[in-house]
Amino acid sequence: MVAFGGGEKICSITGVIDVKSGYADGRGFDATYRNITQRKHKFNPDNYAEVIEVTFNPEQISLSLIFRHFFELHDPTQQNRQGNDIGTQYRSTILYNTPAEKQVALEVQAQYQTLLTNAGFDKITTKLAPLDKFHAAETYHQDYLVKNPNGYCPDHSTGVRFDKTKDKSREVDNTAILSGQHIVIIDSEFCPYCDLFKKTLPIITLVRCRCIFVRPWNSKVLKLPLQLGRHQPYYLCRTASNNTVFKVM
Repeated sequence: MVAFGGGEKICSITGVIDVKSGYADGRGFDATYRNITQRKHKFNPDNYAEVIEVTFNPEQISLSLIFRHFFELHDPTQQNRQGNDIGTQYRSTILYNTPAEKQVALEVQAQYQTLLTNAGFDKITTKLAPLDKFHAAETYHQDYLVKNPNGYCPDHSTGVRFDKTKDKSREVDNTAILSGQHIVIIDSEFCPYCDLFKKTLPIITLVRCRCIFVRPWNSKVLKLPLQLGRHQPYYLCRTASNNTVFKVM
């Protein structure tokens, strides 16, 4: 599967045992980060793709669900790029081991294409190919987000989601926060800061929102009121590349 660094977000999914960053589906030279990022290989069709190797427990999560997360976590309609990251190393790809895995990938891709089309997106460009060999990436690339919580990992997802009606949590009664002072988190689906924050501070209520990250309390707070329902004003905590609404007065 594609999504080198950012794909580590999959590691937080229940049932996923391990995620390893690496390179695959290339030929003609050694698979190293230094080699694949050379300018001469930027549009080389034989360049290696930045990928992740996912180990999971099939009794806890299905391959189909993993593929769903794969498509939701990036923009599969972009050809050889993800946002400003351009080149064949950034291509969207699924590398399978068996025909059965390929069939599952095709089925999920077809389902997602329907959702994308209805949302006004172009055709999926994800390349499906048999896995030849997985080359583990350098040590400093492993667990990148754990080692670098502020590291480069932009969200290039389309925002289009599979129907998770059956997975929705029960509604939370928020009347307790209508008075007094409380902590309110706009929680990202995959965020190491959010996980740490929830472990160390009492949470009164949790409002889920895609692509917003929590930063430690020593962040600079900008008093920018946001219109988020009837509970406001909120304070906006700005990081280098992410915003977090983390406190309401």
